[in-house]
Amino acid sequence: MPKKTDLEHFHKENISAVADRLFSENGIEKTTMEDIAREAEYSKATLYVYFKSKDEIFHYLVLKGMRLLHEQLKKALTDNENILDAYYSMCNTLAVYCNQHPLYFQSILETIASDIDSRKRSQILEEIYQVGESLNEDVEKLMQRGMAQGVLREDLSYMPTGFVQWSALSGIISVANKKQEYIRQRMGMSKTEFMQFGFEMMLQSIIKRNVQVKRGEVET
Repeated sequence: MPKKTDLEHFHKENISAVADRLFSENGIEKTTMEDIAREAEYSKATLYVYFKSKDEIFHYLVLKGMRLLHEQLKKALTDNENILDAYYSMCNTLAVYCNQHPLYFQSILETIASDIDSRKRSQILEEIYQVGESLNEDVEKLMQRGMAQGVLREDLSYMPTGFVQWSALSGIISVANKKQEYIRQRMGMSKTEFMQFGFEMMLQSIIKRNVQVKRGEVET
């Protein structure tokens, strides 16, 4: 007989999978708990046994998405010893993740309540916060590696530099996806070319002047 925790996980996965599809198809605002219950073939009362609200379901999905991104980003950074290869691998990981999970990529950029009181009231928000901190730490470690290898400027403080790079790269990818027709018409660049340009510009802002930057291939 399945354990209670296994059964709970099974039902949460079923419910969240349906919610994921409805959020993607109809938008979060237009999707109701009634919609999710009907599509998942649960009673509304049963739905509330596993999730207190639609927001909690969404946060559950965001947490899954952030964990996936953290795993992929960690692999991208550890598989490449050379700092420039690691940098472009990080850029590509973010770009591919955005294509595959646009809803959750955007949610990572936006503010989900991370104050102490909110995190005390919600285990999911606490876990989201902790994974977010791990993502920031991974990028900070990349900055430290770059300085140790003599590639990145040593006058930079790696913690804010890592956070600025994370914010900038995510913003470049987000704009490239949302404004690709404008970018094509006004700049004569594809989405991929625009991201490549942005990634290289951000890299140039942190490397030493005497370091030659090779062009990294951007995937979409």
